This record gives sequence, C-alpha cells and structure tokens, in this order.
Amino acid sequence: DALLDDGSTVCIMNKRLWESLRTSHPVDLTRVMHMETADGNVHTSRGVLENLPVTVGGIKYLLQVQVVDRAPFDLLLGRPFSTLAQTTVSNESNGNQTLVLRDPNSDRMVQINTKKR
Repeated sequence: DALLDDGSTVCIMNKRLWESLRTSHPVDLTRVMHMETADGNVHTSRGVLENLPVTVGGIKYLLQVQVVDRAPFDLLLGRPFSTLAQTTVSNESNGNQTLVLRDPNSDRMVQINTKKR
C-alpha cells in the first residue's frame, strides 16, 4: 500500500519495503536528504533510489525515492509523483476518494477508487 501526500515535497520508501523488494536498484548513499516532518523533527534519509520504476494503476512511473530507516508507511508518494502523474483527486463525504492519474508518455488516464480506512 502507498500513501498519497501532496503536502510532501519528496517520495519516501521505508527501508523495510526496499529490502523486501530485493530490487537491483542501489541506494545512492551520496545523496542523503535532511527532512523535517510535520511535527518539527528532522530525519536523515539513507540516500535516494534514482529512477525507481513504480507502477500505479497499471502505469509505470520513474521516481526519485528517498529511503528512510523508519516510517509509519511503506511508500509515500509526494508532490513529485502527483506532478508527474497530473493527479486529480475527488473527495466524497463518506471518506472515499477517486484518483485520476495520467501516463506522462501516452496521455492515457486511469481512475482509482479508494476507501476510507
């Protein structure tokens, strides 16, 4: 599962997920980032996964993803993802959301319905 967060200026992956994927994508340890969370704490990433292929709704996106040791999520898709996918979000009164994503290469659009947890 992934969390869509337009308030985040980066895409973030929990180290545990990165290790479980056994991806051949190495973490670039020379590109760490100091990130301030909403509660004011500052955390340092392990590094970045450059051009990591992430498929959402059948569309493959190449993302720059910071890897962190601990996070309350597996994958956070921040504003860089929303910008690339030209995401449109519709919120419903029952807590459900409808996302519309665009493929940056073909302009194909896909709709994803989510439900309140």
